[in-house]
Amino acid sequence: MNNALIVGGDMRSVCLAREFKKRGATALVCGIDAEKLGDAGIICDDFARSLSGASLIILPLPVTKDAVRLHTPLWQGELFVADVLRYARKDALICGGKMNCNLFKEHALMAVDYAERDDFASLNAVPTAEGAIEAVMKLLPVTIFSSSALVTGFGKTAKVLALTLKGMGAKVTVCARSLRDRSLAEAFGLKAVPLDEMHLYLPRADIVFNTIAHRVFFARELDAIREHTPFADLASAPGGADADEAKARGINYLFLPGLPGKYSPVSAAQIIFKTITNIIGESGKEANLWNLGEKE
Repeated sequence: MNNALIVGGDMRSVCLAREFKKRGATALVCGIDAEKLGDAGIICDDFARSLSGASLIILPLPVTKDAVRLHTPLWQGELFVADVLRYARKDALICGGKMNCNLFKEHALMAVDYAERDDFASLNAVPTAEGAIEAVMKLLPVTIFSSSALVTGFGKTAKVLALTLKGMGAKVTVCARSLRDRSLAEAFGLKAVPLDEMHLYLPRADIVFNTIAHRVFFARELDAIREHTPFADLASAPGGADADEAKARGINYLFLPGLPGKYSPVSAAQIIFKTITNIIGESGKEANLWNLGEKE
């Protein structure tokens, strides 16, 4: 059997190690505290040797936050991107989330960013949407049912989020730049308006969700949001709004990256596992080499 190495990450990585164990295999794990890992995997004490012996290397999501250190929030120590580049086997498959694949390819390494794939993004939209709703419900003085929710964007996450809110009885307004997206939202029974008109609808919103991965909330938009309104920003850093500007206006601004890892790590790990299985299948290699076959 080929060796799988899981490096760093949050509780998704712990649950990912358990996915291997459920299939009768045990992954080596670096960059996670032994107490947090429990019996999900085997702690490796020599990172360089583990890298040189692994044919499947699974890096965290995100791989790094500073382009130097690997993301290891469940461990006190430090692991470095440079070590992966130096010690990983040239025939290893390296998978990670939000990674600079070109950097790995410059070192003749085979790297795939699973977070950029459609299969991952589609499945990951569900725990992201559910986590966002759970987070705002803690701040919302009314029920989701009959409340007015405004969602910016209409990508994979926004679609799932808007339809879930609608299913819970909310009155949902989608603000999107694309006419195609607005038309699709209307076909789903949602109210849809141009993004540059959202300031006209924000005063009516009981909840605001942003899914657009760049700044779209400026002074005009923030001034239009009622004080104490929960505002869940699901976009990657730096988000769709300036946190200080939003909070200065009394808005309950929540910057919520990595929701699946916080709210539903088991489901999130299963999504990562399935995506990696798909990647291996597309590479022409047999998934069972890494004990990634279907569960019995």
